Amino acid sequence: MTIVVAKVNARWKKGCLLAFVGVLWAFHLVTATWFATHSEPVEAEVLHRKDWMLPGKRHGWSKLEVTYADLQGKPVTGNIEWHVNPAPPGQKIQIWRAESGLIKAGPASLAETFFVETLFGYLFVYVFAFIGFAIGFLRLKQRLRGQAPPKP
Repeated sequence: MTIVVAKVNARWKKGCLLAFVGVLWAFHLVTATWFATHSEPVEAEVLHRKDWMLPGKRHGWSKLEVTYADLQGKPVTGNIEWHVNPAPPGQKIQIWRAESGLIKAGPASLAETFFVETLFGYLFVYVFAFIGFAIGFLRLKQRLRGQAPPKP
């Protein structure tokens, strides 16, 4: 009897955890999609640029201090971090502006808007490429061992 109860409790625990993670992903996907659909591209002037060779915990690939015009036409200065890829070169770049939401200004690429999904996509590709290279290496190693001349 206690074994059956333990199995049911484990099943409920796993189901609740999956439901919680699913709700978090759905919330993130809805907010990122909202930002992508309720924003407009504007041209921003780069005041200060800081680029890093590798992204870190406290910064992305690039951090830009930019100035752009808000809906009333007043200049606004803000900082934008690029997490997935480096910021585009030049003194004038395209950014997305959304005045009524969680984010007021953001990068112009969809990869930056959906950066969590993009990073998990990159991780998925790298892991399966590594697994594919490992399987290919093991098969090549077995083939080379099978083609070796027999020992006397």
